[in-house]
Amino acid sequence: MSTGLDKELIRQSLKELANEDPAFVAALLAEVEEELKQHKKQRLEDIIREDFDEYGDVFRALA
Repeated sequence: MSTGLDKELIRQSLKELANEDPAFVAALLAEVEEELKQHKKQRLEDIIREDFDEYGDVFRALA
């Protein structure tokens, strides 16, 4: 269960850091949000690519 404790420690540290340096935390959150968007976009592209690979012959036959 150290993972739960680690997360809580990180949460508390981030809150303290937000009080001490809010601009840094805001920039960090924006950076993380952008990385999450890119990851989500990449996952969607991977799913689409897999579908086209799997059903490519069917798509070509329908075209």
